[in-house]
Amino acid sequence: MKYIVFALLLFVSLFTMSQEKFSREISFITHNDLYASIVRDRYYSSGIFLIYRHLSDKKNESLEKRILEWELGQEMYTPYKAVVYGIKEHDRPFAGYLYGRFGINRVYKKEQILNTSIQIGLIGTDSYAQELQEFIHDIYGFKKAVGWQYQIENALTLNFSAKYLKTILKAQKNNFDITWTNSLNLGTVYTNISTGINAR
Repeated sequence: MKYIVFALLLFVSLFTMSQEKFSREISFITHNDLYASIVRDRYYSSGIFLIYRHLSDKKNESLEKRILEWELGQEMYTPYKAVVYGIKEHDRPFAGYLYGRFGINRVYKKEQILNTSIQIGLIGTDSYAQELQEFIHDIYGFKKAVGWQYQIENALTLNFSAKYLKTILKAQKNNFDITWTNSLNLGTVYTNISTGINAR
């Protein structure tokens, strides 16, 4: 019974805190395929992201909100099988990506959002992906990945990204909307463009 009461008090206090308005946010996000399986370690193997967001005071007639965002991140990629001795058996290279990112998120009054950001980073041994994976595998007692000696070479990276969202239909009760979503990535790590419709 005391555990139920504790859980209810915790939920109520978190709900009360979530109703307050804050102008700053710090988030720490981790991705790892071990969260889904302890035997499969492949492709996008893990990611670690530390993000700080700040609500800017700068506004104009058309702008409702302007959020500044700083991020420090690391991504790790491995072949289909992370324990493969011959490079010819790798269907993709071992790779790490360590970067810093600055972004501006603009929320306009006419149901539009424009996010832009720039990333500067490193790939190769300078990303310390091998060391992080070995550290994680040692903690959990997993097999050591074999093949990091073949990882992609060190290089400096530069990427620009933009995302534009426009609400094209919104129900009066706010329980349904359709948004036109567009994204663009240009640079030495990611280059792609996409457009589509999201219904919520």
